[in-house]
Amino acid sequence: MADASELIAYEKYIGADKAEHLSRVSTASTGWSIKATNNKLYAIKFDSNFVKKHLYTSTKKADTVAAKAGELYAAAGKPQGKSAADFMEQARQLLDQAKFKKQLGHRTQEEQQICGNCNHERKKHFTGSGGPLPVPGPKCKQPGCTCTGWSEKTAYADARKAKNKPTVNPLAGATTEKNSVIWLNKIDRVTFEKVIVDSIIAKEATLAKASKTWDAGGEHIDWDFGAANKGCVVYFEVGQSPDQWLQKQGVEVLIKQGTPMVVNSPVYVVVHMEKKLI
Repeated sequence: MADASELIAYEKYIGADKAEHLSRVSTASTGWSIKATNNKLYAIKFDSNFVKKHLYTSTKKADTVAAKAGELYAAAGKPQGKSAADFMEQARQLLDQAKFKKQLGHRTQEEQQICGNCNHERKKHFTGSGGPLPVPGPKCKQPGCTCTGWSEKTAYADARKAKNKPTVNPLAGATTEKNSVIWLNKIDRVTFEKVIVDSIIAKEATLAKASKTWDAGGEHIDWDFGAANKGCVVYFEVGQSPDQWLQKQGVEVLIKQGTPMVVNSPVYVVVHMEKKLI
């Protein structure tokens, strides 16, 4: 049975190496059409870089997994009766864990926006709301720092730009060192789509019964994928080892109602992953 990672779309691009590569389609361009039991076709869209931030997938590089399995097989002393193929699952798990750590690292202050002169974060130089920053900016306020002025450094975006990736910073927004993600490979596509649409239908019914409409700021909705899929939701923090990661079966999300363009095709936009885990 196909897993939910099939829902993630990719686009081709020519990298700085002149070769063709694949990159995730941006969150703004991601949309799914899911037919519900009420015969409506629900259009599910996303905002605030939700897809890249919270929908994780396993490594797609089969050759890398095979090479890692070979390393593990050799490290184990090439046990009799076994082959590198017996280490494939362990190899995939280790590579996925490394990938997830790297992805969370891209959302930290260090990779998103720091001072290129002293490596201190923005708030050590500036206070107040965001927006364009002057260069050179104010001196660093970190005690003992000799930096004479802000010079922006965006390591993650710069690295992607150097590779000619189509979306320079798909993780733009608030920085963090912790995250809740849905591991799409750990849940089948049918179940995943059903949970999403059924949760919206249930909220629609609850609001209608109370003679209310969908809140303009969004409604908080639980996505519970069931005990059989425990581990499809993972909460982890920078610096934690995988054995410290929380394995869960669901999350709470904030969903706004969009403007339908077609009759019987409601539009909903997933905008935020809440702190609640199920």
